Amino acid sequence: MATTSGAGHPLPYDTYREAIERETRRFAETVGGADHTGAVPPVPTGRWPISPSTWERCSAGSARC
Repeated sequence: MATTSGAGHPLPYDTYREAIERETRRFAETVGGADHTGAVPPVPTGRWPISPSTWERCSAGSARC
């Protein structure tokens, strides 16, 4: 089974199968390395600055977050 890519070249079925298998492995590795205790990971410092007022509003459960 072959389909065409955006460039019009036929892509073999194996290309898709290999991509799906690769992404499935990556997903399994990610889930396998996850913290299953339910702990929320900390926000990396300096990457997502949040103003104190936004933090308070969102912590209170506001729908405007």
